[in-house]
Amino acid sequence: NLNGAAASRADFSKVDLTGANLTGANMLLSNLFEANLTRARMRSVKLQRADLTRANLTDAVLADSDLSGADLTGAWLIRADLTSANLTGADLTGADLTGVKLDGANLTRVIGMPAEAPKSATTGTLSSGAARPPVMDIR
Repeated sequence: NLNGAAASRADFSKVDLTGANLTGANMLLSNLFEANLTRARMRSVKLQRADLTRANLTDAVLADSDLSGADLTGAWLIRADLTSANLTGADLTGADLTGVKLDGANLTRVIGMPAEAPKSATTGTLSSGAARPPVMDIR
């Protein structure tokens, strides 16, 4: 349980934090390279400029978290909850966004956001300031 932990600049690279409670933690500039954060509870976490390259965030809850400037290159964000998260300037190049929840998320200057956004990414704010139009799944 790392609830509210002060872990700024900490090295969690390749660490298994499956199901961990990190709610309210300060992880500014932390290294989470290839960390396993599957089902982690990370509401209101400060992850500004953190390295989450190839991290597994499947089913993680990051609602209301600050991921501005974070490197999420190649990360797995499958079904992750990023409701009202701040992703300003984050790098999502090659990230798997299948089923990710981005309602109310700030997506200003996000790098690598796919042109065809995930179905649930209906209200994230784009860098133009316009609301993302609904994406229809016609399968």
